[in-house]
Amino acid sequence: MSDLPVMRGPKTHFEKTHRFEFNEIWGGQKLSKIRYDNGDYRIADSLEQREWSPEKTPLMRRSLRGKIIAITRISQWIKGVGPEWVILHFDPFSIIRTETGRINDE
Repeated sequence: MSDLPVMRGPKTHFEKTHRFEFNEIWGGQKLSKIRYDNGDYRIADSLEQREWSPEKTPLMRRSLRGKIIAITRISQWIKGVGPEWVILHFDPFSIIRTETGRINDE
């Protein structure tokens, strides 16, 4: 058995994103996101974010998909922050915006 790491191709990660943060990404004002890294984010992966709001029934109306072009470990810059916290940086030209209507989140 080999000790070499298992290589994988790019994959898409899915998550819900609060409406306020989602609007900044949708409008192009925000091109990065702080995330807890479970060890699976890689450069060239995509992150699909679905709009979410806790008011009333949570709804996901719009979604964004962007390619991860860089990953910064926050612990490199801020002492005391665990190495599992990262900033994911997106390629602004890769962002695909989709409006899907109202989808109830259960």
